[in-house]
Amino acid sequence: MKKIGLLILLCCVVSCKQEISEPTPIVVEGWIENNLPPVVMLHHAISFDEDWVSIDDFMREKLIVWGKVTLNNNDTTIIMTGQLDTAYMLPYRYSTAYMVGDVAKKYKLEVEYNGQKVFAETTIPSIVPIDSIEIKGYKDDFVNLYVSWTDNKSTEDYYCLFYKFKGHFQYLVCNFGVFNDKLSKNNVMGAYIYKRSTIVGMEDNLFWFTRNDTITLKLAHIDKAGFDFWESFQATNSSNIPIASSTHSRGIRSNITGGYGYWCGMGSCEKQLILSKDTVLRFN
Repeated sequence: MKKIGLLILLCCVVSCKQEISEPTPIVVEGWIENNLPPVVMLHHAISFDEDWVSIDDFMREKLIVWGKVTLNNNDTTIIMTGQLDTAYMLPYRYSTAYMVGDVAKKYKLEVEYNGQKVFAETTIPSIVPIDSIEIKGYKDDFVNLYVSWTDNKSTEDYYCLFYKFKGHFQYLVCNFGVFNDKLSKNNVMGAYIYKRSTIVGMEDNLFWFTRNDTITLKLAHIDKAGFDFWESFQATNSSNIPIASSTHSRGIRSNITGGYGYWCGMGSCEKQLILSKDTVLRFN
């Protein structure tokens, strides 16, 4: 994903309490998608007994800025460079200009920090195009969005839908935006797009987009490990809890060996929309 997450109030609901003598587990938030460089963010796990006053406290005490992040694609091994970047939920990222994602390639990630090592690997699936997007007025100034795409019935496939607003770098996973192709009908899949809510059960404007919003939708074809992470993340976090505070909570599945979080390859298709009128946009 280019950028996923939103710099909002940090809700510290999370992992198993660590013994004082044990090193605090590393949490990885990372992804690589077609034709784009990888992005990895690192922080320490949060335990139940920690009382955080502000996001600044979290950034100062939990953010990992001196990690060694190595990426291998079977052809090349790259040590990624860390840098400050406030466009991300965690304002420090590791990346590289010397490797971009290729469909069908496997990417092995290794993170070293303070004597700890964690590992993960992922593959970028094929790109699945968006076939159509329906924009339809809801009540007041809100709109419904319905996205459809064609599924390959000969393979087992998994998808995740994301959105971002114009002028923002952050992508958010849509509410109810994680799917497997068991839901397909005659090889066609579709879903309504809902914003991430702040509090479950509040007013409609926390879920629906507003007329004249400009947004970008991303349909990401992901592997089974990515699906397991995002499905369990959504099941555990029905409100807009930041990924940074919840990737290591109990019940969220991870493909990070030796740590928590996710390393996800994605074959992505994006479409920018201006929600100014009711219409059906077709792309094939």
